Amino acid sequence: MDFELSNRWEIVLVATGFNLLFEYSMRGVNNLLVQPVLPFILFTAYFTYFTMLEDLIVRYRLKDYLLIVVSFFFGTVYVCLVSGAAFTPPLVLGIN
Repeated sequence: MDFELSNRWEIVLVATGFNLLFEYSMRGVNNLLVQPVLPFILFTAYFTYFTMLEDLIVRYRLKDYLLIVVSFFFGTVYVCLVSGAAFTPPLVLGIN
């Protein structure tokens, strides 16, 4: 049981680190100087997301299609409640 528990945290940490690498491959390393608090916020967001997702996978033995549905739901909640991007008016070529 202890091996299984530590393996779960390793999976969550690897997935979090992998997503942080993707995040900063788009933002660039200079963003660390511009927004020094953002890595902590992103780590917290990704870590909690992957912890919840991993718990759901283990607890309910989610299949691939159910994992897509859960991920879509989590993404929709984020876009609606956190960023508000779902409520911005549509733009044509970036011009309103």
